[in-house]
Parts: sequence; C-alpha cells; structure tokens
Amino acid sequence: MAINVWENKLLQIIAGSTLIYFIWMDVAFYHKIQAITLTTGNVTLHPQDENSFSPMAKVAMKTLLLDHLNHYIYLPLAVIFNKVTNFSETFYFITPNMISGSHVILSLFAIRFFGSSRLSLRQVGFMLFQVRFFLDALDGTVARARAHHSISYLDMNSSGFILDGVCDAIGSAAFYFGAFIFLCSNSAPSLMRLKNRDGQVLIPLINTLKSGDRSSSVDLTSNITNSNVLHVRNVVIVLICSGLQMLFGSIFWNQTLGDYHSLLETEVPTHEQKVLQLEIFKSSSLWIIAWFWKVFNPQAMLEVILISVFMDKLWEFLRWTQYTGFVVLIVLATVTNAHIHYARGLIMSAERVEA
Repeated sequence: MAINVWENKLLQIIAGSTLIYFIWMDVAFYHKIQAITLTTGNVTLHPQDENSFSPMAKVAMKTLLLDHLNHYIYLPLAVIFNKVTNFSETFYFITPNMISGSHVILSLFAIRFFGSSRLSLRQVGFMLFQVRFFLDALDGTVARARAHHSISYLDMNSSGFILDGVCDAIGSAAFYFGAFIFLCSNSAPSLMRLKNRDGQVLIPLINTLKSGDRSSSVDLTSNITNSNVLHVRNVVIVLICSGLQMLFGSIFWNQTLGDYHSLLETEVPTHEQKVLQLEIFKSSSLWIIAWFWKVFNPQAMLEVILISVFMDKLWEFLRWTQYTGFVVLIVLATVTNAHIHYARGLIMSAERVEA
C-alpha cells in the first residue's frame, strides 16, 4: 500500500523533525569549527576520535562538503554499527570493495521497483536506496578503521576512492534506467488531451473504432503514435539533463574537495601560513560555499530526486530542475573557484613575505 505524504501526519512530523535536526546540527557544526585553535604550532582541523559516532567529532573538509543525510545520519550510523559489531575486525574477510559491490547489486535490484507503475513499489525502491546510502557510508568507515586513518585523510588516486566513485555512478545509472521505464510507461500523455493540428481534442480511439470511421481511426492512431514518440523523446532529454547535472556535480565536487584539502589540510612551512589556513577554514565565506555544496552536491541531488519519487512527483521535479540545475552548478562552481584562487593567493603571499 502506497504512503500518501500529504495525508500521513506521522510522515510529515518525521520530515519536519529531520529538517529541524539538520538545521540544528549545521549551527552546532559551525560553532564547533569556530572553536578550533592553533595548538603547538599546528592547525587542529580535525581533533577527533574516528571511533566517535558524533558528527561533531569529525571536522574536516570532507565532512564540511558532505551532504546532510550522509554527514548527520548515515556516517554516524556506520560508525556506530562498526563499533557495536566490531565489523572491521570480526568480518576481516569482507573488504570495503565488497561492501561497495553490494550496494551496486542493491541498486540494480531496485530498478524493477523504480520502473513499476505502482507508487508503493517505487517507495520500496526509495527505501532500498536508503540502505544503499548506508552501505556507501559503511565501506569508507571500514576502510578508515582498518587503515587507522581519520576522515580528513584523502587519497583521491587510491583504488578504493576510484572504485567507490564508479559504484556510485553505476547506482545512479541504475536509478535513471528505472526512472526511464516508469516515465515512458506511466507518464505518457492522456488520450483525452491529444489534439489535432487545428487544436481540436481527439476522442479516445475505442469510440472512433465503434463509429466505423476507419479513416478517423487511422488518423487518431497516427496522432497517438506521434505523441508517444514525442513524450519518450522529452523523457530522454529530461533524464539526460539530470544525469549531466549529476556528472558535472561530481566533477566539480571532487575538484572542490581536492583543492580545499591541499590548500587547508596539508602541512605548510611557515607559522603565518598555518594561521591563514585556520582563518580561511573558519571564515564565513568558506562556510557559505561549503553549505551550498552540502545542498547541491550529487549525493544530495540524488536524495532529493528520490524524495520526489516517494511523493510521486518525479516528472514534475525533473522538469523543474531541467535547466535551473545547470545554472546553480555553474554559479556555485564559479564562486568556489574564485574563493580557492583568492585563498591560495593569500597563503602563497604569506610564504613570500616571511621568506
């Protein structure tokens, strides 16, 4: 049985409470960042215990750019799960790459649910992807626990990082394939809305056939076929636009993470540069940019699209973001690159002055 979001008060309370929780955690995380200080000549950007399940214990550029659902729900749950079950040591034969592969399999399995005409089954697909998000957080948690790395450790050229990105791409592609099946099969224009070239509404085919007017039935069949072809083409265009937004968002997000990590989380030779690193990390400008990446990174974009599936508003949402999504990404990437260029100039100028 499908869940009606507009009539289910409990679901509305859960959604509202989750939104309030995210806002509260953002405020707390901002104050946590402002409390960071210089200690013994080093910037303590991540004074955390990796075994702590609190999102506040993991202050790093990666968590600063991570979407709300992963940062405040799935990442802590993955840490709790690993700590309670001692998964990384007890199940030593299960590698992080195997966990990544499992959420790919889950994504492929969810295709049949996303392609269903029944809202209840599409909502099951939504729930399967929530499990996938948890597994995606778990593979990184297990990998860091076994390597004794904090979340601030970043090696974007490692096989694990690359494989995780490939698995995420396959998972997104699986969703879009299921969405294509659903939209083509269940969102086609109604026969009652079909019009001829003069703007006259065409009657359903069955009534035309009953009237015995074969020429009219042939004309109507042609109009229906043309309309369905046009609809499929529109579906393909809308999904390609959404998929390109996911692709560009992933490229921009990874570039942003790598640039800020090398700029703010790597050792610098002078004390003045360390002070600047901390000032930039605590600046309001960086926080605003990072917050927008929290909202518009590819993982967050996929989560919002999945919510539209749950609410049976997928087509409407994809049409609404078909072009606006590109504008938001281009503006955000431009502002981010300008800020990185400015911050890099400050740090490099400090090195020249002290030299």
